[in-house]
Amino acid sequence: MKRKSCLVTILLIIVCSVVHAQTPLVPYPWHLTSQVSPYYFGPCAFPVPEMIDGSTQEDISIELTSNGFIGYQGDYTLSFRPQFTMPLYTPRVNISLWGHMVEWYKNSDERLKVCRLDTVVLYNPKARKGVMVGDVYVSTNIHVMLEGEYKPDITLRAVLKTASGNGYDVVRFYDAAGYFFDVTAGKGKQIGEHQLRAALSGGFLCWQTSAGRQNDAILYGLLLTWRYKALYLSQSLTGYTGWENRDCTPAELAMDRPVEWKTQLRYRIDRWELIAGYQKGIRDYPFHQLQLGAAFHIDITK
Repeated sequence: MKRKSCLVTILLIIVCSVVHAQTPLVPYPWHLTSQVSPYYFGPCAFPVPEMIDGSTQEDISIELTSNGFIGYQGDYTLSFRPQFTMPLYTPRVNISLWGHMVEWYKNSDERLKVCRLDTVVLYNPKARKGVMVGDVYVSTNIHVMLEGEYKPDITLRAVLKTASGNGYDVVRFYDAAGYFFDVTAGKGKQIGEHQLRAALSGGFLCWQTSAGRQNDAILYGLLLTWRYKALYLSQSLTGYTGWENRDCTPAELAMDRPVEWKTQLRYRIDRWELIAGYQKGIRDYPFHQLQLGAAFHIDITK
């Protein structure tokens, strides 16, 4: 009964978020770049999704991380990101909710100019600094193939981004729904007490831009992990490529092809897991990210 109630809640969140989408529907030249992309907006607006390793988890996890973003143009953002994940009837299907619950930000003069906010700041002080509520993501992960001697784990993931984030007028969040689908294949190798794993992913990502049109993107990623006893280290290279850079003008202003490199370290202590990470934007994502947090695991098989 509790799980059914959880599903009803998730469906209500989805419906309400779509109704809440407020990106203005006004005439817009289709051949021009909308500049609604991860380069011009805040670092939490629609970053490249974190990769999974091709498997799902058997326990319930509750995670909270603090994330500091240092922009290449001198701006700063601090956000708190909770995540809740649980198996749904079977460990091969996971439901997950996460998002940047709240963010504090401060834009530099250079960043205001890049984002075309240098005149907006004269009558809207939130263009310079402020506090914003972020988006919520709802994910379903389905483990469609189990790893064998010659076959990998394969997991299908379907994710909806809500429109709960605000600050569209000062380019913090898109204030519009989005979604993505991806398939990840992962294969592990045990060498003594060391466990190595590699995963590849590919998919489709979409978000609403100006005039109610949408930007469609190819999503991709490579993940390498190493586990030794309670220690876990991951390295990932992920990105997506939108259509505006190819089909609109001027193409160099689309900035809808973000690529990010991320390293993350986790250390397990009984039910707790300590988390530290660093992420660098390589293309169309002008931010460094520093991450600290913890996760709590609940084993429901006992």
